[in-house]
Order: sequence, then C-alpha cells, then structure tokens
Amino acid sequence: SRRPRSSEASAKSRPSERAQPGQDRGASSRSTQPGSENGGRAQENRLQAEYLADSALERATAQLAGNPEYIGETWRIEADPLGMRDPATVAIRVEAIADRPQSRRIFVAADFPADSELRARRGKQVQVELPKRGDAS
Repeated sequence: SRRPRSSEASAKSRPSERAQPGQDRGASSRSTQPGSENGGRAQENRLQAEYLADSALERATAQLAGNPEYIGETWRIEADPLGMRDPATVAIRVEAIADRPQSRRIFVAADFPADSELRARRGKQVQVELPKRGDAS
C-alpha cells in the first residue's frame, strides 16, 4: 500500500556534507540558477500529488468494499500527522455505472499543497466491481 511520502527526505533539503569556501558549515548547497528551486519544488509537489491520488483510490476501494452506497468525500490531510511540509486536499467521487449495477467508477483529484500557487493536481479514475453479497473478499 502506497502512503504519501515526505518531501523532507529529498536530497535538495539536506545540508551539504562539506562547507564550501565562504560558506557556513551546514549551509545548503542549492543551485542559484533562476527557477531551479521552484522546478525542484514543483517536481516534489507532482510526486506527492501522485502518491496521494493512489492512496485515495485505495481508500475509496476499501470504503466501497464495506459500504456499496459510498459516494465519496473530500479528504483534508494536515501536514503534521504524515510528516509533510504542507497540507493536502483529495476529492473522491464515486458514480454508479448505469448498465453495470455491480460496478462503480471512482474519480480522485489530489492537490498538493492544498493552498499554494505551486500546487500540483493529479487526477485519476478507475472502474471497480463491488463484492458480491456474502463474499468475504
């Protein structure tokens, strides 16, 4: 099961091992090229949104297994409990499929960070079969 990963473990946020001339020990050795930090942050945000979307699909599938009437939710994930630097929002929507009563279509949209102009959004959808009544799996 994939869980959202903390972006704090990225190499970009680790202090350099050696101090460079004119640099304090422990100071970061980040590139000073314009936009390079935002590019790295944007990539981290996209990856985090991908993990969150995958987790939301797993969550919705599990909810449907226990409750075939589940229609979705908005899932606000605070930063602290998962060790993330920012909060996230995930919208889950479940729809019945007209000609397939035992099937549902799950749509998810994950935003990370939730309230930022550098927000990344990842949307996914899958079709799942509901467990047959009396089926323990």
